[in-house]
Amino acid sequence: MLKKIDFFGFIAILAQVQVLVVFLYLINVVFFYPSLDGFFKASMVFAGMLGLFLRCKNGEWGVGHAKPIVLPFFLYAAVVIVSFYFKSGFSSTIEMMLISLFFLYGVIYIRLNVKVIVFSCVISSIQMLFFILSQDLTQWQRLGGDVHPIFFAFFAFLLSVICFYISFSVKNIFLRFLLWVSSVIFVIAVVLTQTRGVLIAYIPVLALVLSYLYFTKGWRIKEFFMPIALIVIVFSWSLYEGNVLNRFTQMFNEIEKVASDSEDLDKAFRTSIGHRLMVWSFSWDVAKENPIFGVGNERYQELKFEWSASGRYPAALAESLPGSHAHSQYFQEMALRGAIGFISLITLFAFPFYHGVKLIRSKDTGKHYAAYMLISIMVAFSVFSLSEVALKHPDKIAMFVIFNFLAIQLCHGFSAAEKRSAA
Repeated sequence: MLKKIDFFGFIAILAQVQVLVVFLYLINVVFFYPSLDGFFKASMVFAGMLGLFLRCKNGEWGVGHAKPIVLPFFLYAAVVIVSFYFKSGFSSTIEMMLISLFFLYGVIYIRLNVKVIVFSCVISSIQMLFFILSQDLTQWQRLGGDVHPIFFAFFAFLLSVICFYISFSVKNIFLRFLLWVSSVIFVIAVVLTQTRGVLIAYIPVLALVLSYLYFTKGWRIKEFFMPIALIVIVFSWSLYEGNVLNRFTQMFNEIEKVASDSEDLDKAFRTSIGHRLMVWSFSWDVAKENPIFGVGNERYQELKFEWSASGRYPAALAESLPGSHAHSQYFQEMALRGAIGFISLITLFAFPFYHGVKLIRSKDTGKHYAAYMLISIMVAFSVFSLSEVALKHPDKIAMFVIFNFLAIQLCHGFSAAEKRSAA
């Protein structure tokens, strides 16, 4: 009997360590050293297997406190997988969906060592600072290194949010200060990626941050002066040095060219914004003709060439790259998976958001920081999805699942996990 207890105790510890390995891999390796991310998916699968083993031992098969994340993600993944089977899609998306589902379901009741994650975030900010300083400051390019700047912006944005909120879970003042500094470093990194769709997400998220400080922490107007001044200084410097203002000016110029309906419209559609506007219009037309189930990716690509050849859309639609997606998760769902896909996506964002709101209304103010974190992540992804396919690429799916898993665990104080560990 003692050997069995020791064995299961060892598996429980190993499971906790493996979940932390997944977090460390995502926070400190995947986006800084992409050549080393080959074992990331395997680490998620292994963590899920260990969690599933403990579930078998405890006879626990429900999803408990993680229901607001697990159920909508399961629904969305099921729609994507079924659509892929019947109408084609992206195999890399399906693979990561399956791995993420397995990981999420397996590790629900595994305790997280928050201190390790906190130190991981601080170390990641130091990595980010050195990465920024290693760039040629006289000739700024979009920050990203060997990773696409948009992916890099997603990562830095989410860590800036997590560092800020998780700082209120630590009692050490110096460590809390380090997390605030880390958040600022990640904000600077986001600005330097020059990713407009991600930068815009700071508008609603900043409103949530101020709401948290005012209603939960009791801050008053005079206490907001210093942090707001710091934000203004950081943003102003970053916007100027990072050439971001020119990117927004370019965006408005490109919109104006498309709206002018000039003779050079085909050229206007080959710009970054012009291409997006054209693909959104095309995706909407595809969705209107196939409103329930969509057309799937293979037919979606075929229609690009057919409608370009027929003159319904400019030649730029078939020629411009990338030709693989709709540059908006919402339009992507409507065109490829119809109303069913669109509703499942909205459900994926709405359920956790609503759960976070309920927690904020509760009397347990000690967990409000985690509820605001959950809501902020959902708002961020919903804004990302306006101009990017936020749930198509494996790295983005992993961030969505793992960071929301962190938020939901913090929301519920690991009580369920503690009970299972003691069993």
